[in-house]
Amino acid sequence: MKKAYLQLHAAVFLAGFTGILGYLIQLNGVVLIFYRFVITFLIMYGASIILKKPFKINPKLKPKVYFLGFLLTLHWIAFYQSIKLSNISISVVCLAASSCFTAIVHPFVQKRNFVWTELMLGLMGLCGIYIIYRSDFKHHLGILLGVTSSLLYSLITLYNKNFSFKIKPNTLLFYQFKIGILASFVFIIVWLMIEPPKNLIGLVPTLSDFFWLILLSVFCTIFLQQLNLASLKVLSPFTNNLLFNLEMVYSIILAFVLFQEEHQLNIHFYLGTSLIIFSIGLQKLYVYYKNKKICTKNKSNSDGDFVLSE
Repeated sequence: MKKAYLQLHAAVFLAGFTGILGYLIQLNGVVLIFYRFVITFLIMYGASIILKKPFKINPKLKPKVYFLGFLLTLHWIAFYQSIKLSNISISVVCLAASSCFTAIVHPFVQKRNFVWTELMLGLMGLCGIYIIYRSDFKHHLGILLGVTSSLLYSLITLYNKNFSFKIKPNTLLFYQFKIGILASFVFIIVWLMIEPPKNLIGLVPTLSDFFWLILLSVFCTIFLQQLNLASLKVLSPFTNNLLFNLEMVYSIILAFVLFQEEHQLNIHFYLGTSLIIFSIGLQKLYVYYKNKKICTKNKSNSDGDFVLSE
């Protein structure tokens, strides 16, 4: 359990840089993730050849894994376009809604009853996003895309939880990125048909773009996803989404320090963010006491069996 928490916290710390790198890369969001998929896929494929460890998967699982890759594509497109249309701080704050969406869709995916405490705490965070949304009209589309990204992330986490016991993390990522290349390429074609560009700016990465893309692909994709999927073998999707909300804190601090984004934000942003952070704190306490209660109950049952056996 302790190892899983350390893996998840390391993944969250790396995730804090994804928004920063997305802001630095001067490419359209769809084009950005296409290059991210391609670079990551080639690195993983090359490593598998060098190490002679091919990615093997049950053919029956491929359609479901490809569907997850498609959801991941949509998630990344929504997130990076949210950054382009608003800013880093607003986009990562929207991701805090993942706890709420997880509480809503988890019962349907896992076929269990609603946990009303999880749902209410998640809704509290969603109220914080609504406060930001109502007060900042110029960032409406960016906020909506950020919330969409959050919903997609909650679905990906829930389904990855099911696959984490059937497929190795590297193999799962490899096939998700494989379909991600195809899906993002199709989205680029559609985008070019709807809005043909006047030049290659936004389509071809510069040297600095390529450097940031390498960092994004290696550290914030391969390492991050491996740590995240490994932690899901032990931790629940709700706990995963809960701790991933700390990505918001890391990213906002970095955005303030590097880009002085505090000058672009109003008092309602801080009020909404404070409500979200408060809800995250309550969620942490809830998960802690819930796990403590389960451990105590299991220990009590174990003690009872021991006495009975004697």
